[in-house]
Amino acid sequence: IMSSFDRVYVNLIGVMQLSSVARIIRRTPHCRIVQPLARAEVNCVADVTDEQLAILEYTEQLVNHNLQKLADKYNHFTPRHAVVFHDLFAEHPVPDATWLAVMDCIHPSDLAHNASGTLLWNSMFSQNRSG
Repeated sequence: IMSSFDRVYVNLIGVMQLSSVARIIRRTPHCRIVQPLARAEVNCVADVTDEQLAILEYTEQLVNHNLQKLADKYNHFTPRHAVVFHDLFAEHPVPDATWLAVMDCIHPSDLAHNASGTLLWNSMFSQNRSG
């Protein structure tokens, strides 16, 4: 890619804290109702134990740490190329059910898409290219 384009800006987006989504599903009546309808897709977070959630959190942290290392390795590989890691929801749990789609309580809602899109867009104009 670097040899094909004069300037390249790559955004690496951290993994969202699915463990926080599981906790929202547990405490939100609406989500507990719609979950049986969406089970095939969300069983991985809907019906897990606290021990499994802890393993998931650890795995999320490992993935995000490795994404950060990858971005650090290739960011400013040349003066005309940037690779930037964005933690958006990686470092912060999903606040509440309003950040999740009403239809399945697992996918991001309009609010979450709007917030993450705005944060990502604004970060591309920042002088801080570390994420």
